[in-house]
Amino acid sequence: MRPGHEAFSYSEGQKVERKTLDLLGATTDRSQFSQELLRHIASWPTLYHFSPARHNLLRHLTIGREHSVLELGAGCGAITRQLGEAAGDVWAIEGGPIRAACAAARTADLPNVRVFCSDFQAIDTGRKFDIVTLIGVLEYSPVFFKTPDPFLDCLRLAKSFLKPGGVLLLAIENQLGLKYFCGSPEDHTGRPFDGVQDLYKPAGVKTVGKAELSRYLAASGFPAMEFHYPFPDYKLPSWVLTDRALHTPDFDPAAILRLIETTHEGRRLALPADERKVRSVLHRNGLLADLANSFLVIAAEETPRLSPPELLAAGYVTDRQPWFNTRTAMVLGDGGQILVRKSRLIDVQPPAGTKLTNVVGTEAYRTGPQLEHLVVDLLQRGDFDGAIAHLRSWIDHLLKVGVVAIDPTDKYQSLLKPDFFDCTPPNLIINGVGLKQIDTEWHYAGAMPVRTLALRYLKMLASREQAIFRKHLAGKTPAAIQLLNKLGIDFTREQYSQASELLHELNASIVAPHRGRLPDHKKKRRRSLLSRLLRRKKE
Repeated sequence: MRPGHEAFSYSEGQKVERKTLDLLGATTDRSQFSQELLRHIASWPTLYHFSPARHNLLRHLTIGREHSVLELGAGCGAITRQLGEAAGDVWAIEGGPIRAACAAARTADLPNVRVFCSDFQAIDTGRKFDIVTLIGVLEYSPVFFKTPDPFLDCLRLAKSFLKPGGVLLLAIENQLGLKYFCGSPEDHTGRPFDGVQDLYKPAGVKTVGKAELSRYLAASGFPAMEFHYPFPDYKLPSWVLTDRALHTPDFDPAAILRLIETTHEGRRLALPADERKVRSVLHRNGLLADLANSFLVIAAEETPRLSPPELLAAGYVTDRQPWFNTRTAMVLGDGGQILVRKSRLIDVQPPAGTKLTNVVGTEAYRTGPQLEHLVVDLLQRGDFDGAIAHLRSWIDHLLKVGVVAIDPTDKYQSLLKPDFFDCTPPNLIINGVGLKQIDTEWHYAGAMPVRTLALRYLKMLASREQAIFRKHLAGKTPAAIQLLNKLGIDFTREQYSQASELLHELNASIVAPHRGRLPDHKKKRRRSLLSRLLRRKKE
């Protein structure tokens, strides 16, 4: 700790921070994909500090051993750990003593990382760096910069630590993020509409929109900027879109974003407007960038070079068993064609004898309406029969091309081909002549009947679209079973037992035992949020 340093005022509370420090002290493996840390996730702070999804923000960048990095505002060390594993030399500055101790503990086995407890306005590094980061920090500059223009002064200070040609990495929430217009609580105040109405307190945390942020960056000496868009936001993103993704013909980013749900503090939210559907409208009108929930900005004096020029979007799955965690990169090929490259995040082999294989490699990008989008759209419009008809087309597709042979006594007991294990509506597009399967990620060498796959998908759909099905389905029978009945797929007790047992076994083989997720907000919480929104409107 720098002599005379006073602790930075931002804190999650000493009790939370000490608990984080204790958990790190009790953990042997503190790496990005630590299974030990996943077991500790039970709250928003532990999710934020220990989830490997935290690192998805920077995974697509080409940070390497040739780079020196200064991290301003290290927090409890999640990003520090990632930088230490990737870069050659990392200095991390954190103003909170307990948080700095957490960052030091998280990186204790990395000799290339140094952690300092100091106000970064006062520290003299005595050197310059290739990369300086402000990740979740700039919005707090009004709190700790007692100057007329805290944003500008914070950015200028960050620039002063850079070598000539160096790069600033900045992550911040968007004041005009779509989720805020849909009614999500402002991330810092916890109250809906505070940000979009500019109700931030003087000398308190605040965010800005894209145009305002761009002006600040240019005025502080960063005329070259590359905006990336993490979804659902920069804290725990599952996808990051580059600006190129929004301007490349024949690439549809909205198809990706329709699958990403609104979250607040790691939990799904049900809001008055469905953010997933609004994103498509924004993209058609060129507004997706301005209303993205968060920004990752790569800024420099000249064109920054930390992002692969061919990259359009990168998506990550980090809550599976280690050997099944994947990266999906959508890139422009040499001939201008769009390719989908799937690779493993960790070089770990699955246990011997497993019947389930995760297929990696490159395939052509295909566009077209996704079947699930059509089903959900019809449900939201109240056309339940139309939605059932589209689901029926999926079942017919499986029976026509997806089975080894039709079972003559019960067609729904027909066994699927190995590469049809995940042939469900999210992975089917309508291409003019019928359905076309995309993202054939899984091969299953075991016996799975059509009936079992139908149960698996419809249970997921019913869970994800609970509000819709409450409007259309009555009674205590589970929504998935009612949907199966409407599709003409019945289950004997024995068939249901066998299907449930198989799905349980498969789920256990895919999903990490401690997947690092929090339960959704309860229905009572959702209703109370909507009630508050309506009360605010009346006031």
